[in-house]
Amino acid sequence: MARDTEMMTTAEIKEIAIVNSNLDTAYLDQYILYSQRFYIREFLGKEFYEELLTQIAAASLTTNNTNVLVYIKDALAHYVVYESLTQVRTQISKGGVNTNLTATSEPATDLGYGNTRNDYIMKAERFREEIDYYIKQIREDDATAYPLYCKTSKQTGGIIIY
Repeated sequence: MARDTEMMTTAEIKEIAIVNSNLDTAYLDQYILYSQRFYIREFLGKEFYEELLTQIAAASLTTNNTNVLVYIKDALAHYVVYESLTQVRTQISKGGVNTNLTATSEPATDLGYGNTRNDYIMKAERFREEIDYYIKQIREDDATAYPLYCKTSKQTGGIIIY
């Protein structure tokens, strides 16, 4: 398995999840592997995840894996933006922690920032459920499809009621 293989590029992330694509890709680059390992690997199951990475690295994706990767990228793009938002908003420097401000824009309030971040995580989780739905639909026609897929899930956002 190619442990450092990324499932998508920053250009794809910007196309899928960011309306204003003027964002410096350095903010996104550092969160691709982290997000796919933290949010996608467990969801897909380790063996299926490793199969995908191996096929991506070798440029040998099967038709089924190419198709499901579209759904994975939708979720992953939103997870990457979710994880990068904190660093986009604030910077750590020798002078301390600073909020990024420009002369031409108004920074979001804490509430606005929190709502934006929550929106990304909720969309990512909905897209992640679409992966499961898609695979179940394919398995209805072909019971042998995606044999390594074994969905596991944990909620990472929203309200949990006991």
